Amino acid sequence: MKKTFARLIPPNSQTVLEVVGEDLNYINGSEVKNYFLHINPNCDYIVKNVEEIFDSTAMSEITANKVDVIIFSESSFDNVSIRKLTANIKRAANYLKSNGMMIFTLPNISYANNITALLNGEPPIVKTTLTFEDMLTAINDAEMTVIKDFRTARETLVKRALIEIAKTELNITHQIACAMEKSAAENLKTTIIQAYLGEVLVCAEVRVNAPNRFMATSPGVYVKTDKSGEKLILPNDREYDKKIFINQRVSVDATEMGIKMFNTMVDRGYLIIEEMDDNPILWRKKYEDTNFINFIGVHGVQTSTTPLAEFFKQFNPNVKVFENQLSELPPHRDFAAEIASHEPTVIFFGALNRDRDFYELLPAINKIAAEYGDNILFKVIAKTELFNSIETPNKVFIGKKEVYD
Repeated sequence: MKKTFARLIPPNSQTVLEVVGEDLNYINGSEVKNYFLHINPNCDYIVKNVEEIFDSTAMSEITANKVDVIIFSESSFDNVSIRKLTANIKRAANYLKSNGMMIFTLPNISYANNITALLNGEPPIVKTTLTFEDMLTAINDAEMTVIKDFRTARETLVKRALIEIAKTELNITHQIACAMEKSAAENLKTTIIQAYLGEVLVCAEVRVNAPNRFMATSPGVYVKTDKSGEKLILPNDREYDKKIFINQRVSVDATEMGIKMFNTMVDRGYLIIEEMDDNPILWRKKYEDTNFINFIGVHGVQTSTTPLAEFFKQFNPNVKVFENQLSELPPHRDFAAEIASHEPTVIFFGALNRDRDFYELLPAINKIAAEYGDNILFKVIAKTELFNSIETPNKVFIGKKEVYD
């Protein structure tokens, strides 16, 4: 759950303040901080308890109007009244940038596990008595405006008679609100990013979903995603100041269909982006038969490499390269310990439509396999031919062969 909270923070935040409960263990063990620093290791992430934010000495490292995001974590709601929460918000707001954002992660007192604990005579799991409405009152009284709200849920084990109830309040673990100062909220421009995915197995996560999750952390930005084959239902245009349509690898069946589709989007005020991180010549006939309208009929094309960008510029001058990136850093690894434990070194190959590449590499791969034996472990995804051609028993195929054949 803490990882979910970390992903609500805009990833380009330079300074984040997390407000926690008075228990010192909260400060020393902020899981939200640990997760977010995997996303942005350069962030100045500061954790203070609710009493420290009123202590100018304790807050001396933070200047007024410096913080991009202030998080009121779940422990900050422990045993707090509406009046006290309002005071906490007002005090913390002194450190917030004029266009900064607060994120509130209120535990839900109606969560099934909390109710079960109380019924069993056990201590409550949730240590607050505030409801979501109470939190909204405190936010409003502190001269802040809610711009987004979310719910986090987890399945619960309930008896059949409670199943319908469990679909509502009982399985909500936290109620989350994002807020800004009222003047900033009044001037906030809203943006909808509508993504239409033609491929979800390989490319969508890195090329569309992960970037859109980042974009959705920005105040005023909302994301909607549909898959090819599903009915594309556009949101109400009047709700948003700016509209972006990302067409990811959905090729039209006819030139006229593409012209009609893109003209409709233009008439509704959308900026149309074609996302393509592969060479369309692999599907030459499909694109030639439609006169490459997917690339000609849009405002711009985004792709992953410079050679692909040069190819697309013959159809559209507005091409931008966004290289494939990790959305967060992996956990720290102690390579010295791994070497000392004599674990095999893993060589990984994962690709589609790259047959010539691995044939060129194969002689060197088999030479390494013969020379290092059990000290090398090969892991291969998507290429059964390559997997079968590596001359060693020390190999693992990742994924289902029937899918990738």
